[in-house]
Amino acid sequence: MDDLISRQAAIDALGERPMVWTDDDHYALGERNQYDMDKLAIETVPSAQPERKSGKWVHGREIAREMIGDAIVAILYDGWQCSECKCIVEEVREPLWNFCPNCGANMKGERDERDS
Repeated sequence: MDDLISRQAAIDALGERPMVWTDDDHYALGERNQYDMDKLAIETVPSAQPERKSGKWVHGREIAREMIGDAIVAILYDGWQCSECKCIVEEVREPLWNFCPNCGANMKGERDERDS
């Protein structure tokens, strides 16, 4: 499996090659040219997009209900869990994030089936 890396991070890892002068005041082109060739090679490698996971927030145990008269305004839970990586987010209302802070799964605003 291929690793996904930042193209700019790879170029930065090369480190800028300083201009090197020889004893007879001639620029040593070899080292600088190698840097330019390495940089060009990195810049021309085809890009890859990481596979994006999709998930949803799955609520935990119900701990309270907010009511106005007979109408349920909100149901509060003891936490929410990412359906992909099982990371638990300790919020009583549904997390406002549209991604999991642990695995990056896109939540797409989907709700747990138990809410239906």
